[in-house]
Amino acid sequence: MTQEGSSCEDNAAVERSIRYIFKEKKIPQSLPEDVMSQKMDLQKQLIPFEALCQVCPDHPKLDEAVLITNKARIVSMMGIVENVSTYHRLCPQCHMVYRYQEWTDGLHNFDNHIVLSLELCLFLREHLQNHVSVSRVIDSLEGLRRVKFPSRDTIFHAYCHFEALTDTDYMYSCINCGFHPCGSYGLTQKRSVQLSSQVIIVSDLKAPPEDFNGEHDIEVFWNSIHLEMISRGFFPSSVKNPFSVPPSYTHWAPWIGSETRKSDIVLNTEFKKVRRSTSHEAQLSSVTEDRLFDELTKQKVGVVRKLCKACNIDSNGSRFDLITRLREKMKSRQTYDKVFQSIWGASEPLVPVDGKKGNRRSTDATLPDLCGPPCKALTKPENILASRSSWSFVPHPGQQQLLNYVLDISRPKDELIVETSTGCLTRADFWTLGLNEQMESTIGNGCFELITKIVQSKGISIYIENLYVTRTWLAPYDCDPLQSFPTDAQWMDIIVLPLWTPGHFQLCSDMPYLRKWWCLMLMENFDLKSYGKLFAHWREDAKAVLQGQHVPIFRLKKRKLPEVSQEPAVVQDLHTAVQWVVQNKALFHGHVTMPKYLSLNKEGQQRVLRDMLEEEDTEAKDFFFFVFQCAEDMEHFLKACVDEQGLRVNAMFDI
Repeated sequence: MTQEGSSCEDNAAVERSIRYIFKEKKIPQSLPEDVMSQKMDLQKQLIPFEALCQVCPDHPKLDEAVLITNKARIVSMMGIVENVSTYHRLCPQCHMVYRYQEWTDGLHNFDNHIVLSLELCLFLREHLQNHVSVSRVIDSLEGLRRVKFPSRDTIFHAYCHFEALTDTDYMYSCINCGFHPCGSYGLTQKRSVQLSSQVIIVSDLKAPPEDFNGEHDIEVFWNSIHLEMISRGFFPSSVKNPFSVPPSYTHWAPWIGSETRKSDIVLNTEFKKVRRSTSHEAQLSSVTEDRLFDELTKQKVGVVRKLCKACNIDSNGSRFDLITRLREKMKSRQTYDKVFQSIWGASEPLVPVDGKKGNRRSTDATLPDLCGPPCKALTKPENILASRSSWSFVPHPGQQQLLNYVLDISRPKDELIVETSTGCLTRADFWTLGLNEQMESTIGNGCFELITKIVQSKGISIYIENLYVTRTWLAPYDCDPLQSFPTDAQWMDIIVLPLWTPGHFQLCSDMPYLRKWWCLMLMENFDLKSYGKLFAHWREDAKAVLQGQHVPIFRLKKRKLPEVSQEPAVVQDLHTAVQWVVQNKALFHGHVTMPKYLSLNKEGQQRVLRDMLEEEDTEAKDFFFFVFQCAEDMEHFLKACVDEQGLRVNAMFDI
């Protein structure tokens, strides 16, 4: 503790002082001009303003001011004011310490040893809002004033102390949506807060209890953050701070403005993204490590020795000794990532060769090694998780080379890259996604097609409207949105309607990286028909592009289209019956559940049809039943659809 803190009998007295400052010493958001213009060099003695205790009921007189130090420094835009004396006063009854904290003097006291001018605090805020760090600002002031400033960390903590005491109303809102945005917004912290200098590994966080529902009191959490920043002026870094707020799933709330949120209780569902050891990704990681070890055993001693040197491992001894040391090193979690990257970059990866796994190493020094299943798995839709780890991997050299080729602005813009279910994507389309331009809707629909696959792989039904269609809902077209919805839309788990407003974008510091990640997802999940996946770096198809021998493709070969086979009669009748139910839903007294067949993806529908028509599986017929809550509704349905229209449909009454 500081000298001030050591004069208190216990932490309870310090806590009262911290809470008093937080409540009573707020700095207004807009400071008067006369406060900013005061001369710092005239203020040599900083004595608390209070003469009576503000906590005790009878308000006893405080003891005489006690000198804390006469070596305090005032840090301002003009330089440093040395040899400043700071004092505190003590209540004789409750023993609470009152220290100097008077913003009206144009000063902000951090820890009785470092005092910032309010002008410097506002100067730092302006620079941080323009992405200039505190250390760079102080470097500039040091060079300008030719004086030595306190450490950058100390000034940064003092600035955070100032922000914690600033009475900010947080009345920001969207210029288009006001306080209540119609879309989903990313949640972020409301201030630049350094909560801890310790690196926290996500896997080290304690899992929340089973009954935890993700609810947090936003005011309680953010007040605790303010108190931690204020308490740093009482507890130096070498002393345990009882106000510290360590990262936790059960106590970590997002920030949502008071006018935007419904109440102080908000949700933080990050705990649902905690990876379990039984997850597919964990299994994949384990397999990859074993595979790398197998590859190591096939390498020559020179290659293994080189790997040991790169990983700071003893490179003397036999090949077996070196491999053993490398494997032991990989068991350490702290060095695992570094060893993994070194081994992967130097190993001979596996690639499919004529349908088999085999070793293939390029003889061209400019051609990166092609890789196999592990790299392929990184961009598979079924392996994508709601986690930063899914898109924050380091690209393979071949992957990066192909991405650079696709986004190269000197190459023809009309070259075909991949074909999605809605059409071909050209290099010009990829420019709009990967080069921070306004994204073209064609490639946006391709991204949504991948999102659909990702969501469906989790067993969730989803419908995403076409980007070109949603534009027609707005003026001057004013089309009816319901006309574009599928007949089974009401039974979907998720419906996404990508509406847009000109000039209205949601910004993210990682957006350039995310844009390129989406380019890779498209390049590696879609092909160009008979030409194959030319831009999936692990495929033989990509070899010509990587070697600079690829001939650009501007037009797909014409193919003779086979005759379109009609849907089976049972499916045609099913859709006709669904349309009749939708159009006549006002006639029903109870709920009607549509056939489960409609919620299946295309592969699932084909499987059910095959089981029912070819194998005569009676259980498959359950997918075609209309389920009625009311028996009268079922009779009405059968009379209209079966008796009058002759449709081959089935219905049942849910008792």
